[in-house]
Amino acid sequence: MSSPAEPSGPVPTSESRDLLQESCRGFFAELLAHGVEAVVASPGSRNTPLLVAAARTPGLDLQIHLDERDAGFVALGRARASERPVVLVCTSGTAVANYLPAVVEAGHGGVPLIVVTSDRPPELRGWGAGQTIDQNGIFGPNVRWSAELAVPGPAVDPGWYRRVAARAFVSATDPDPGPVHLNWPFREPLGPQPGTTVPTPPTDPLVRVTPPGPYSRPFEVVRLAELAADHELGLIVVGPLDTDPATAEGIRELSRATGWPLLAEPTSKLRFVDPADSGEPCPVIGAYDQILRSARWADVHQPDVVLRFGSSPTSKPLRLWLERHPPDHHVLIDPHRRWNEASFTLTEVLAGPPGELCSAATRRLRSLDLAHGTTSWTRSWVRAETSAQAAIDAVLASEPLMEAGIARVLSDNVPSGASLMVANSMPVRDVDSFWRPEAACRAVYANRGANGIDGLTATAVGLAIGGGHRPVVLHIGDLALLHDLGALPAAVAAGVDLTVVVPDNGGGGIFSFLPVTELVDGHEFERLFHTPPGIELSDLGRFGGIEVYEAGSATELAQLLGRSIATGGVNMIRVRVDTAANVDQHRRITAAVAEAVRGST
Repeated sequence: MSSPAEPSGPVPTSESRDLLQESCRGFFAELLAHGVEAVVASPGSRNTPLLVAAARTPGLDLQIHLDERDAGFVALGRARASERPVVLVCTSGTAVANYLPAVVEAGHGGVPLIVVTSDRPPELRGWGAGQTIDQNGIFGPNVRWSAELAVPGPAVDPGWYRRVAARAFVSATDPDPGPVHLNWPFREPLGPQPGTTVPTPPTDPLVRVTPPGPYSRPFEVVRLAELAADHELGLIVVGPLDTDPATAEGIRELSRATGWPLLAEPTSKLRFVDPADSGEPCPVIGAYDQILRSARWADVHQPDVVLRFGSSPTSKPLRLWLERHPPDHHVLIDPHRRWNEASFTLTEVLAGPPGELCSAATRRLRSLDLAHGTTSWTRSWVRAETSAQAAIDAVLASEPLMEAGIARVLSDNVPSGASLMVANSMPVRDVDSFWRPEAACRAVYANRGANGIDGLTATAVGLAIGGGHRPVVLHIGDLALLHDLGALPAAVAAGVDLTVVVPDNGGGGIFSFLPVTELVDGHEFERLFHTPPGIELSDLGRFGGIEVYEAGSATELAQLLGRSIATGGVNMIRVRVDTAANVDQHRRITAAVAEAVRGST
């Protein structure tokens, strides 16, 4: 490892140097040299050295959030949109604990965060000092690496913190992206000291990191090509997955070459087809969640091979179908070996990078003239897709706007220049069921690591900032919105363009789809599961800087959505939904699709 460049001019003695600031400035300079650009922090006393150092590091974007819980999710959204690690900085005590939900989501979702928690020095712990808890290991197994750093002072070379920064960057990004936790104790005085100097840190990294080279393990390529050549009845299933364009195209190439239908969630960025594409079409099946609810159709169409990418699929009908009819070869392709397969039907795990592995297997198939292309299996799925989409349209066109229709309107009207953030609970399921493959918006995100409903609005704010302040549409239920109210003023303060679309069913609408509705009486169900919040969403306009609108039809929702995206700012569009009617509509859509696909059996 090379030594850091010496600062220009005479080197100050340790007596005249501000070793605390020098250590913190060097830490941030090293992260900046490795490509980290954003720091999300909350005010505090014990993290003063870090706040001052970050603010005085040219090239770093320091963003302040009053609430640590929201700050964690804002950082997560920024990291997901920018595909770069984001640094989180907080003071000591319960402030650290408020990061836990975001760290859990980042750990399960593979989002790189560098969490730096300030702490009291060791001699103050266990003696009743204020804002002092046991912070070491507080995030448990949800981080890729954790460490307690040394207290800055004459006994520690400030350059050591640069090496810590380099290791934190590598641990957060490669080979399995995720959060890291650095607990950094500081002794007073905490502020920059008058009469001292801080050498300007070098801009080059102290520790150089070589990025991984091209994938070159032949076994996985040969094995995947062998499976594709030997089996026509295959499927490619893609759950939540943050894909880059090269990875997405590699998976599509394999789908085209094999004729294997592609069942992909919108959050994978692989749901989409380009109607203007004149080349060989990729058999994307967008309505698989509804199609597989038809037992007759699903029982006839049993694959021999299933290739799985990403996290476990959101679609319960898809998961139950694979459990009822486990394929001979159920292959998970996962470079990080996370074992995202809770149905326990896997037969094989391949560890190569998905896009490169699929592209290499496709080249091998074509070179050996073993690519099947479109088959009768492919055509049967494509016919079912066409029939199912038409059946869905027919039901929605003749009925009042409810949750399925909201997802359809968003699919048809969110433009390509915007991003969609989908909340957990019903919105992510409706988007999976009803988002068209021809949708213009392909930047669809969801926190599907731990699947919680907290921090979703804050994540949307982070997506807007991390994506270069592109407009974001947040599709979120009323309860999830109320879980994260503090993020709405933060959105206004951050100057983002955020349109919040809220199906308001009076709380807990997803529980009306569960078997528990048949097991308890109506009063008990309302008390235990429906959880009406008793808050009028239209009052949220009093936050300041937020406009609240009501949409009563698909046409009104489309018009308000277009107006909000065009004018910018933070706007909310509320759609009132009757829970019982909404459940009934979902069931009638399923029946209509089952009837429509009967002819493609």
